[in-house]
This record gives sequence, structure tokens and C-alpha cells, in this order.
Amino acid sequence: MAVSSTGESRIDNFFRPVKDSERIVAELAAVDRISFNTIAASRQMRHAFLARGYKLPDTERNVINLVMTLFYQLKSNIKEKIKIKRG
Repeated sequence: MAVSSTGESRIDNFFRPVKDSERIVAELAAVDRISFNTIAASRQMRHAFLARGYKLPDTERNVINLVMTLFYQLKSNIKEKIKIKRG
């Protein structure tokens, strides 16, 4: 088990650092198949996010908007990469 800087073993030391809450929320919805409403309404998730310094969207609509915004950004990046490779 990994050891933290304080000498304690922590499970989260095994995971690569996550850069932003948007990607975390998108993965919860897309990969883990957790509903938008569950993400917005979960007190446990909200506390976990706050403990890591992130803010979790507070409504189902805000979760959907966040996921869709990230989707369009990634889609645009992929299109740009394809355009560059095609020359």
C-alpha cells in the first residue's frame, strides 16, 4: 500500500491525480452510469467533493450542462486533431 507524505497509507495514493471536477462528474455519469439526479442529490458525493476542494453541481440540470459542455469541448478537440492529421 502507498504511503502518504505523513507516513500514513492511503487508498487514494494508488490513483492518478484528477485535474478537474468536470471530468470527475462526466466519468461518474458516462463510465459509472450514475444518473444526473443521483450525482446532484447525493450528500455523500457532495461531502467527498468538498473534502477534495471541488464543488459538485447542485441540480440535475447543472450536471447535464456540465457533462454536455465537456462533451462538446472534447468533440471539438478530436475534430481538430483529425483535421491536423489529414493535413
